[in-house]
Amino acid sequence: MSSSGGAVVVAMARRAERAVVQTLREHGATSADRAAPLSLNRPGGRAAVKRLVRREAVRESGDRYWLDEAAYETMRDGRRVRAVFAMIVVAAIVIAIIAFGAFRA
Repeated sequence: MSSSGGAVVVAMARRAERAVVQTLREHGATSADRAAPLSLNRPGGRAAVKRLVRREAVRESGDRYWLDEAAYETMRDGRRVRAVFAMIVVAAIVIAIIAFGAFRA
């Protein structure tokens, strides 16, 4: 898979997760006593719910689900930190390549 293909898959997965979160918020399902059933007809919906449940951002109550807002924000913060770290690593590699090339010439 090309890197742009991987980026498309990641973007689609994130979009499916946001759709699940939006649906739960629209139903007011932000606590166990307000849990709501989810219709997982959208592409990637079932996988998105599984990812969110595994990361404990979405909780299960029988056949109903609810959004743990604090856990969801923690999950998103962790993603941001990893993305910034990856950009720093890439920038350092680019700088090292440029610097090495300047010394070689």
